[in-house]
Amino acid sequence: MKNDFSTALSGDGFPDGSIWISAADSAVRPDGLDPLKDKAEAEDGTACFLKTFRNPKPVVSAEWTVAGLGVFRVFANGREAGADDVLKPGFTHYAKTKYFFRYDVTPMLAAEEGAANELCAFVSAGWWRDKIVLFRGKRSAFRAVLRLRHADGTETRIGTDATWLARGAAGPVTHAAIFDGEDFDARLPFPVPGRPFPADGFAPAAENREFSGELLPMPAGAGVLLRRDLAMEPREARVWRGVEGADSARFGRTVEVRTGFETLSPGETLVVDFGQNCAAVPEFEFSAPRGAVFTARPAEMLNDGFGEKSRNCDGPGGSAHFAEYRNVRTRARYVFAGGGVETWRPTFTFYGGRYLSATVEGGEARIRAVRWIPVTSIAADSETGSLETGVPDLDKFVSNVTWSQRSNYLSIPSDCPQRGERLGWTADTQIFAKAASYNADSCGFLRKWMRDMRDSQQPDGAFPGVAPAGMIGDAVHQFGWGDAGVIVPYTAWRHFGDPAIVRENWAAMERYLALVEETKFESPQAMAHQWADWLSLEKLETCSGRAYVGGVKNVPPVKEDALELWRYFGACYWLWDARMMAEMASVAGGGGGDVRRYREMAARALAYVRKRFVDPADGLLEPLFRDMQTPALFALKLGILEPGPAAAARDALFASIREHGTRLKTGFLGTAMLLDVLTDLGATDLAYSLLLQHEWPSWLYPVDQGATTIWESWDAWTREKGFAPGDRSLNHYAYGAIVAWMYGTMAGIRENPGPEGGFRRFALAPHPDPRVGRCTARYRSPCGVIESSWRCESDGSVAFAFAVPAGTTASLVLPGLPPRDLHPGRHEFRIPAPPPAAPRP
Repeated sequence: MKNDFSTALSGDGFPDGSIWISAADSAVRPDGLDPLKDKAEAEDGTACFLKTFRNPKPVVSAEWTVAGLGVFRVFANGREAGADDVLKPGFTHYAKTKYFFRYDVTPMLAAEEGAANELCAFVSAGWWRDKIVLFRGKRSAFRAVLRLRHADGTETRIGTDATWLARGAAGPVTHAAIFDGEDFDARLPFPVPGRPFPADGFAPAAENREFSGELLPMPAGAGVLLRRDLAMEPREARVWRGVEGADSARFGRTVEVRTGFETLSPGETLVVDFGQNCAAVPEFEFSAPRGAVFTARPAEMLNDGFGEKSRNCDGPGGSAHFAEYRNVRTRARYVFAGGGVETWRPTFTFYGGRYLSATVEGGEARIRAVRWIPVTSIAADSETGSLETGVPDLDKFVSNVTWSQRSNYLSIPSDCPQRGERLGWTADTQIFAKAASYNADSCGFLRKWMRDMRDSQQPDGAFPGVAPAGMIGDAVHQFGWGDAGVIVPYTAWRHFGDPAIVRENWAAMERYLALVEETKFESPQAMAHQWADWLSLEKLETCSGRAYVGGVKNVPPVKEDALELWRYFGACYWLWDARMMAEMASVAGGGGGDVRRYREMAARALAYVRKRFVDPADGLLEPLFRDMQTPALFALKLGILEPGPAAAARDALFASIREHGTRLKTGFLGTAMLLDVLTDLGATDLAYSLLLQHEWPSWLYPVDQGATTIWESWDAWTREKGFAPGDRSLNHYAYGAIVAWMYGTMAGIRENPGPEGGFRRFALAPHPDPRVGRCTARYRSPCGVIESSWRCESDGSVAFAFAVPAGTTASLVLPGLPPRDLHPGRHEFRIPAPPPAAPRP
């Protein structure tokens, strides 16, 4: 496993002898435009930088350190360096942090004394001067140092400076940005081994002083990779031309002319189904006459039926549905060079979807192959968990969660990979961090993102709704969102047992807790807006109507009952944060004083919550929201109520779930903790009932609708009603957070409850359920592979099997058996069926 983030930062920094350079003729976005409305695409052109040099002495080794303001690629003598690291440098705070990469380019260079070598770099707009960061950068820039080591032990450094040549728009990538996609003109020159890149129109590079933040080596586990091992071939392909059955109420139905993707003529549209929604890039092998233009766009779904407008279709049935993309171009456009089979894959952007919709102009295209290749920060060897049950729909749900994590753990933990957003929403990150840590070795990835959080922290200590800073989501004093600054380090430390993430973020967390105690989320910013329990299905009755809690309907003016609920949630997060800080203080390096200080803060928070939100008459939550599911979950999770009222609140929660048809009403914040709280209350059977529910809203409802990833809302599309109003994402991992419950409770694999965290000592405490029948889980922990499986037999007994890795100890808890320690090795147990209950007298 590669979860030692510290080693990634322990090497040399960026070497001396270089400056940031730009092309003086780069197209610059005009001042005064509204970045969210006016000219919402990046400027055309990909900047190119060239340097030709001759070796002063024979070269024995060469190391190239490179960085870019904008997504970049680098070439030495026409051969790409670091081709496996895609979408460099990744998404970071635009002003504070950028990452560099270091490559051994010895095999790419001519080594003889006096031999000529050429360095070339292309830098696009992505994550620097495009819409996702509100066009904060002006010009793409490049910085590099080539270190040549000679046979006599001396060294030569060739850094970026005014001797480099630059051009603001050169090479075949004529437009590229994160939201815009990529336009590629194969008639224009591109680096080729053995052939100098033409320097026509180039001029001396100019110094770029836009970025003055820190330049650091890319952390292990945080870069972006092309997962060719997951590459998909078309499952289905069809070509259509024309529409039938259109009228004022429907767009009609596409007219299919043939199946397959081998040929495509002007006026036709090819639709390819790869069978799996994900973040990916297409790869084509195709041919067409010189100058012909091939354009493809991704889609998550197809319009169905006859494109009924009542089902919120945006085109004829069988065509790609684009509404969820929020009108971003996100296209792949290729101009053919002609003369044979050409191969192309966009490299300066990424896409999200399951389908490709393609057209051609200027001649017939012959397509030999088309592939959909996932891009992600999760390497194949960092995937750590697998879980299989006796219920195929549950297994499909687990697969959907895995694919949503692959899609959204892409440089940052984003909300979605497809539409004009793709941002690091903090609440989504904190509720999913535990599930993510079972699925993959995400420690380094989360540590990189916590730097994004620190970079985005406000002067008053508040963490934002989005990190790193993007085009939206800069609201602060948001409970559940800002608290990610505490919850994510806590979760990663508890799971991986590495205190470094706590120590790195301790000062930032302390500033945040000081703010939370001072404001208790009752600041003007907090009372003006909250995302709250996002997409909650619960409502508050008031004498003047209803106030909607969470979701898009929480808009000013906010009614007083909603404000009261916000105050309650904010106080609960203060209490929760303080308790986590008290635990983390033991490893933060501050000594016992910090532990005591945060325990005392937690006591003050608990006293405040009880005084402010508990009715002294009966000890229950105040009547305004005591019958709601998410407030009850917080009260029961945090021990806010005394034993008697807690039992009454527990029973009321159970009754609410059952009266709702054994279904939940919680939003993002409540749903993430729902099954864990039920298990802690001794109601694991009810947790299973919710997990196995197929009716809306439930985890299996989207599975029944054909989902291949997790959706932002339960009913983003339904067979009955079609597309939900609005633009709901169909690849949004938040509701997949309960996979952590499946590993930790269903399979029973849990990290050490002791002060050090991690899996040197861990728990095996599975909870079998005959409705699931069997469960087999495998988790490659930082200490080795843990296995846990159980099977409900026909005679009512349950068979268990476990594997405990070397150097660890497992605390085994099985129903009907006394707890015991399991030492390394394989172990099997069988629990007999319980005797039948005695008849009542």
